[in-house]
Amino acid sequence: MRKNLKIFLIVLCSMAGAGVMLFALLFYKNVFIERAPSFENRKFATILHTIERGQNFVQITNDLKEKQLINSKFWIESYLLLSGRWMDIKAGTYDLPYGSTTAQIASIISHGWVKKEAITILPGWSLEDIAKYCQEKGFFTQEEFFKAAGSPVGGNFSWWVKEPEQNSTTSAGISVFKKLVEDFNFLSINNSTAQSNSADSPIFDLEGYLFPDTYEVEYPITPEKIIRLALNNFQEKVSLDLQAGNFRETIIMASLLEKEVRSYEDKQIVAGILWKRLKEDWPLQVDSTINYAIGDSGAKLSLDDLQLESAYNTYRNKGLPPGPICNPGLESIKAAVYYQNSSYWYYLSAKNGKTIFSKTFSQHLAAKARYLR
Repeated sequence: MRKNLKIFLIVLCSMAGAGVMLFALLFYKNVFIERAPSFENRKFATILHTIERGQNFVQITNDLKEKQLINSKFWIESYLLLSGRWMDIKAGTYDLPYGSTTAQIASIISHGWVKKEAITILPGWSLEDIAKYCQEKGFFTQEEFFKAAGSPVGGNFSWWVKEPEQNSTTSAGISVFKKLVEDFNFLSINNSTAQSNSADSPIFDLEGYLFPDTYEVEYPITPEKIIRLALNNFQEKVSLDLQAGNFRETIIMASLLEKEVRSYEDKQIVAGILWKRLKEDWPLQVDSTINYAIGDSGAKLSLDDLQLESAYNTYRNKGLPPGPICNPGLESIKAAVYYQNSSYWYYLSAKNGKTIFSKTFSQHLAAKARYLR
């Protein structure tokens, strides 16, 4: 009897061992070797797949199977459970490759390797430039961006997307904008400008505050994600000493410098000229403010353009324009604060980009005839 029991136990252990060995071989084959169908005729080699917050383990593997990103729910669930990686699955949007092994898919979603896009905001870009860039990339529409970043009101902006009648979508956009102003203190520092008609006006858009840089943005890409990254960067890069005085005016001045002059040294001198004109109650006569109003940064202005009825026409109106005309880089912000006093009153940019300075109007006219003809 004991002998039979011993034989039975040996056979049972052998079968169990063989079963474990078989499972191990099948596990290795199905998890690390076998690949999901690649389908050579697919239009794309990868597919964007989103794991939503709150999705449970079964829902996640069901979705992967439905999209033919895995061969078997059983094997990916076994692998995730045995490895403990099921606890590390991250919500987000992934760029998952077709024809992957189960282990490769599991590794991507458990490491949180979500899809990211490098988005560059160049110094001198306006909100409109950013909106156009993002729309061309297919991230979202210009209208969606303006609902989050704000849009100019009360000015001559025929080129801008006007705010439609109030509805749930626009209300949500306004709510996002208000929350941004609450979260970033520098947006409410000294909102007044040198113009009497806007002395008490609050910020109505984020022009001037989306810091130029390259950002790694996780999918799905939304206006608020880009805006928050840019505002956080602004908060980190623009030190408190640069925010002293009337910070709103500093940003407006920096935006003019960004569009008008190239080098830091020249920006400092031009800032000194423009601050001096403001102090002496001269009109600034900055061409780029009119370019902003007409929505064409590269336009060569005509005499009719100089008569444009707009708060941004610094030929007709004295003082700073009501808001920034672009998003300036750190160099321009520093130049607006640490400006250089000089005996110059006039400047122009030659065709080669060099800035020509003049002390008198007659010298300025001579420089225009020489360098701009």
